[in-house]
Amino acid sequence: MIAGITADTNFENNEDKSWLKDSFHKAILQYHITEGFTSLSPGPDQLFASVLSELGIPFTVVIPADNYHNTFKDPSFRASFFALLMQSKDIIKLPHSNDIEEQSMLEMGKFMVRSSQIILSVNDNGQKESEDMANKVISYAHLLGKTVINISPECRKAEIV
Repeated sequence: MIAGITADTNFENNEDKSWLKDSFHKAILQYHITEGFTSLSPGPDQLFASVLSELGIPFTVVIPADNYHNTFKDPSFRASFFALLMQSKDIIKLPHSNDIEEQSMLEMGKFMVRSSQIILSVNDNGQKESEDMANKVISYAHLLGKTVINISPECRKAEIV
């Protein structure tokens, strides 16, 4: 099964990161994930790609714009982006824009939904703008009849929504 990821949260601490990594492992095994789609955005997307790589599962990176990696404020996230990019099976750059804007990010999320059979949605009660974007992607996934697994580090649960 092919899985895409959307996330509206980042790690609050190492305990959240460890719990999320374990949740990704469980979801990959439970849903027989054989390939992944990710934007390699900081946090859960990069962690998902790392877990896939550790398990020898190929992943495709979807990039919304040329300067996407420059939006990562933390240099360690940029370094992880490029390291994981080198491990990817494929890189797809969407033709929408040279600038990162909400529409580019939404189109990237929709592309991942169309390319996947299952969506892993990592969120909690994070930033409103990000929640809105993730909710648009989740709504689109439901519209297309895709299975969405909500993984909440804050609530420590994963469930189909």
